[in-house]
Amino acid sequence: MADVTRNSVERVRMVATAMVAWFAFSLQVRLTIRTSLAKVMTLIGAVLTYFSFFTLLTNLIAAAVLSADFIAPKDRWGRQLSSLVVTTGTALLHHNSGL
Repeated sequence: MADVTRNSVERVRMVATAMVAWFAFSLQVRLTIRTSLAKVMTLIGAVLTYFSFFTLLTNLIAAAVLSADFIAPKDRWGRQLSSLVVTTGTALLHHNSGL
């Protein structure tokens, strides 16, 4: 019974972390594009500017990896993104980007 409770608590933590990651990612997109458009950039230029930041890309990857396990755990992409190699690589990317 303790294992079931621990697993459900871990799952709730993972879902909450994924939700925070997606919220932060969407906020970063909104702020970056809004700032770029205020500097009289085109929308395409603003999107390209957004995706040129390594830190923002690692946040996108982290959000996708965190979400994969509970959105599609049996799917090929869900299993791949939930694998130990991918999660470890994502943690290292996030650590090295300074967050």
